[in-house]
Amino acid sequence: MTVDLASPGQLPSAVERLLTDSNSWSQLALREDDVLRARWGSWFEILVAPDGRHVLCRNLSDLPLTSFEAYLTNFAVGTALIQQGEEPLHATVVDIGGRAVGLLGPSGAGKSTLARS
Repeated sequence: MTVDLASPGQLPSAVERLLTDSNSWSQLALREDDVLRARWGSWFEILVAPDGRHVLCRNLSDLPLTSFEAYLTNFAVGTALIQQGEEPLHATVVDIGGRAVGLLGPSGAGKSTLARS
């Protein structure tokens, strides 16, 4: 899978055929070419290819790239994996005595907090 940052002209600023309420902060649209388009307010937008092998994203604001990477990882990569037939997991992995132990659970369940303990 490849992930690219879009140049200014690659993604139109208006979101087409929204599947959610146009007043919503997060918006999703499935284009006629089966490309999934997501936009989060005036922060950024992402395109995910139908086969999940390419993700194109554009930062629409001056937010730090670290904020952008969190959404990219949580949404775009997860979506791309599902489109490739893979099941993404929410997990934190810790090293205990040279062995990797994975803590699985939904987002916000406290996996990272537990791992830091």
